[in-house]
Amino acid sequence: MKSVIRILALVASLLAGLVSGEESIASKSQLPASYQSLFNDSSATKFVLSPDQNWLILAQKAGYQDYQTAVSSNYFKVVGKSLHTNLATEQNRPEYTELLLINLTTKQQLSISKDGATFVDMRWSPDSKKLALAIKQSNKITLWKYQLTNHQLQLWLDQPLSLQLSNSTIAWLPDSERVVVRQSLLQPSQASKLNYQPVVKNSATVKASRVYRDLLDTSEKRDRFKSLLAQQAVLVDGGKSRVLSSPSMLESISVSPNGRYLFTTQLDENLDATVKFSRLARRYQVIDIETGIVVASPKKLTAATNKAKIKDSAPYGSRSVQWQGNAPASLTWVETLSDLGVDESLPVLDAIYSWSMPFTAKPEVLTETNWRVFDYYWTELGRLISIEWKYADKQIKLNSYIDGQDKVLLEQYNYRNKFQNPGDIDTETTPLG
Repeated sequence: MKSVIRILALVASLLAGLVSGEESIASKSQLPASYQSLFNDSSATKFVLSPDQNWLILAQKAGYQDYQTAVSSNYFKVVGKSLHTNLATEQNRPEYTELLLINLTTKQQLSISKDGATFVDMRWSPDSKKLALAIKQSNKITLWKYQLTNHQLQLWLDQPLSLQLSNSTIAWLPDSERVVVRQSLLQPSQASKLNYQPVVKNSATVKASRVYRDLLDTSEKRDRFKSLLAQQAVLVDGGKSRVLSSPSMLESISVSPNGRYLFTTQLDENLDATVKFSRLARRYQVIDIETGIVVASPKKLTAATNKAKIKDSAPYGSRSVQWQGNAPASLTWVETLSDLGVDESLPVLDAIYSWSMPFTAKPEVLTETNWRVFDYYWTELGRLISIEWKYADKQIKLNSYIDGQDKVLLEQYNYRNKFQNPGDIDTETTPLG
């Protein structure tokens, strides 16, 4: 089932690109045969294309990690996460020793490296003239900037950054001059393990159909988890920085297309003791970047306590919250009317909402369905592509919707039917990455 949904997610994202009329990379330039061997080098495991499609980064993965990062005893393991106790990162986070920049038009090559350091996050500026880099050195992760105009790598913010929770720590503003980062407030600990404390579980205290290991089921675990994930959003403007959000377990950050607002996702302070990480409760904030004032808060997402028992259940609240790419500042999300499975008697099960700046009016419904929305995507022209499914009938469908028009069914089939479901997609890296 998961592989089928991943396939549809890929199809939806490709369709979004096709509908928006995005230009193919291959139509702009081709690398000569001498460059193609670079892509066959197993050490170059990450490829990052610039927004203008003129520059390509080949990141060379580190052959080994330093002792402090590699040793397992330095990690606190809980709800499927392995959090380093002295550095705001997770176990097995990829690190890169060198970045090779290739101009796809002129074939110019630039190399970026730093003795005794590794690159752990990299983000192109919107104008493709700068790189914001998170660099790990001397047991600290800091923000650096590389400019293509002068080929200089310089320290941008000497404050510890967070690479936790599998999300980027850097978000550029559209002006290509400022970034927002996740600053870590972690206080280094000398111990990764807590004293053993037996936890007795029974049918009255366990909501799932099975008991997960390493749950947040003691106050000591919850306190340690919160302290390791303590973060805040910080605006970096030139040589100055300014805090934008209050301390929290900050999971992700994103800037609105017009650059005016910051959207943050945080883990809720009330940590559920019966579910794994992906099913914990979330809360959200929209922050005015200029003033630092919270101007909106979509509905909190409750913990998904029914998910293990009911396959197509969904928690109450806002999920899959994202900016609409073709609007200045409009948040969209999915919200359910029932946290149980698909029920044919309900005329509406899920709805996709939109909330536009200045966030003073009520959110409006874009489209509704009596199926469960798995995920959705926006094209640059404002077309909504949604993936919906029904577990009881083993059905999946792909819908297309644009404001003011009727919803269009693109495809629907039984994902258990092997003649219609081709299976997993096999991919191969091309010379263009």
